[in-house]
Amino acid sequence: CTSPFSFAYHISCALKPGSHPVVDNRYWKGDAVAIHLAGASMALGTSGSLAWLVLNLVFNLICSYRTLVWCNSQRERRLCRWFCAIGYIAPIGLVDPALASQAFWCFFATALPFVLNARLGGWGHALSHVVLGRFAVSIIAAGAATEAPFSEAPAMLVRGVSDALGGSWVLQLAELPVSALALMIDVVASTS
Repeated sequence: CTSPFSFAYHISCALKPGSHPVVDNRYWKGDAVAIHLAGASMALGTSGSLAWLVLNLVFNLICSYRTLVWCNSQRERRLCRWFCAIGYIAPIGLVDPALASQAFWCFFATALPFVLNARLGGWGHALSHVVLGRFAVSIIAAGAATEAPFSEAPAMLVRGVSDALGGSWVLQLAELPVSALALMIDVVASTS
């Protein structure tokens, strides 16, 4: 998700490697809210259903509000992001179960570095963004496969990016989660 808050938060992380302030950080809060709003939008893109959009939007607005007023725990915030992702991954299973499985495992590979952040010396956040590329390709491909009036837009985006980068770039991203996961396992094993 790209938003001014996300940009500002990630710049602050880049300027202070290993330090990712979350508590009462307005940029982090804005980034989290933007993630939830994008999640609701992606639920529409992967389902093609306005009813599913409304359901996801209500859930994600509640999560966003609780984050903004800071009345939730870290566990609740993480669970809310998991359910947000399930909201846009689950409809993919109706169109293409294999792609839904791929999207789920890519999301898991993206979330895993956050869980292992301490064992990765604070590099979990950065590593998750590396793995995020393949997850994004899965979601865009799912949007392209959705039977909805606007479903041609993601398909055009996938074709345009793939063609502009020589066609092989999108396919090479398929290997990324596996490589990143193997690297994380090696790092964790060597520090244990």
